[in-house]
Amino acid sequence: MARRLRDPRRRVQDLRAASDALALRLPRAMARRLALARSRLDASAHRLAMQDPGARAATLRRTVAVWQHRLDLAGRRALVGAQDRVARAAASLDDLSPLAVLRRGYGLVRRVSDGAIVRSARALTPGDEIHVSFAEGSARAHVTTTDDGRHGAAPRKVPQ
Repeated sequence: MARRLRDPRRRVQDLRAASDALALRLPRAMARRLALARSRLDASAHRLAMQDPGARAATLRRTVAVWQHRLDLAGRRALVGAQDRVARAAASLDDLSPLAVLRRGYGLVRRVSDGAIVRSARALTPGDEIHVSFAEGSARAHVTTTDDGRHGAAPRKVPQ
């Protein structure tokens, strides 16, 4: 039974030794724990500084301003290009318009009897009444002679 019972002084001595060992380890453990907490705090502060809403908003405002300027320039270039294309198309259409042809000295001839456009002297016979449109005004005339433009063919005349 004496073997099973230990000396209480020995038990106290063992507990004191364990307590001393823990007391020696405690400052190092606390220093490591404090260093880890400081490191985490610094990292959090850095992330927070990087996410500063004011700075982020200022950066985004600058980015939006740059893109807005680029979009404005691109829109102006597109508009100028479209205006040039429209002006060229209008000029081409004007060149092709019947009025432009008349302004260059041509006339539009219609037969009065049926209003048909006359494209060739062969479509007319002496005695036909025609209406000629010019760039400015018009005239009526009676055909007295036709010549179809073939060499050697005799002109047709109004019978007398």
